[in-house]
Amino acid sequence: MLKFRNRLMIFFTIMIILMVALVGRLVYIHVFWSDELTQLAKEQQNKNIIVPAKRGDILDRNGDKMAFSIKTYSIWASAFEITKPVETAELISETLNIEYEPIVSKILGASTSMVKVVTDLTKSEADLIRGKSIRGISITEDTKRVYPYGNLASHLIGNVNMDSDGFLGLELYYNT
Repeated sequence: MLKFRNRLMIFFTIMIILMVALVGRLVYIHVFWSDELTQLAKEQQNKNIIVPAKRGDILDRNGDKMAFSIKTYSIWASAFEITKPVETAELISETLNIEYEPIVSKILGASTSMVKVVTDLTKSEADLIRGKSIRGISITEDTKRVYPYGNLASHLIGNVNMDSDGFLGLELYYNT
């Protein structure tokens, strides 16, 4: 009986020491690391996203649009989330009536987690893809610059690059 009591006392002593050590560690983290851990949490949870402004229209003297932006949609694929790229590409290509090989090659050749597989979709096409609820596929809204008169005054109007930044002419001059 005495042996059992000694063992029980040793066990409780060890448990008390461990509890004191655990509480001490928690107090140390809470008191001394709180500022650093709070800052790390804020950096992890907050993200600044730059929302690009809509490019203005370029009009001639009669008020006719020489350049304007329209909404388009793009399909993005999460290359690491898609387990069957061929079936996914076939589903997209059947829905949009396009070839599936380029989509498969973009998904398989992705060097980043997200890859743009199809661009310049209409709202109805984007809604069709959304309706399929394909795993690893997301739809984003983009803008496309339209020049209804083609090359008319193109040297004056200029153009924009893929990111809708002015590249030449008035597009560059009024970029800000």
